[in-house]
Amino acid sequence: MDTLERLQRRVADEIPLARAAGIRLALDADGSVRAEAPFDANRNLHGTVFGGSLYVVALVAGFAQTQWLVTSTGLDAAVVVQRAETRYLAPLRRALTTRMDLPEAAVLARFVDAVAHRGRGRLELTVRIADDDGNTAFEFDGTFVATAAPGVRNPRDESGS
Repeated sequence: MDTLERLQRRVADEIPLARAAGIRLALDADGSVRAEAPFDANRNLHGTVFGGSLYVVALVAGFAQTQWLVTSTGLDAAVVVQRAETRYLAPLRRALTTRMDLPEAAVLARFVDAVAHRGRGRLELTVRIADDDGNTAFEFDGTFVATAAPGVRNPRDESGS
């Protein structure tokens, strides 16, 4: 089973709201994790997507992106959200698909190195969900923290520090 499949299973097994929303993960060519969820499982009484579903799908996308970055480098770390800010910009009447704004490669490398060498790293991510016209309907800015499991060492660091 590849890393993305394991991550999908973990999200479904350990995040009940993700399971209820029907969230599926995919990996885009740029290395960003995309979360998708069906409209019918997330609609409200107004025929639009429930605000809580928008939040959960974006939060899971950020969590999954952070976990993916850590796990794909061979590290074992727990990921939690530290801060979340949201903007509900327009009603959504379609399936939910996230778009991740990945930080620059140097920022991602510093994050992974912090987890590997200091045991803890923070990552700022922006997740957007667009309407049928490609306009942003929902925006999520969050800080995710990865804390290395005790005794975990960076497999890329031969000195074991």
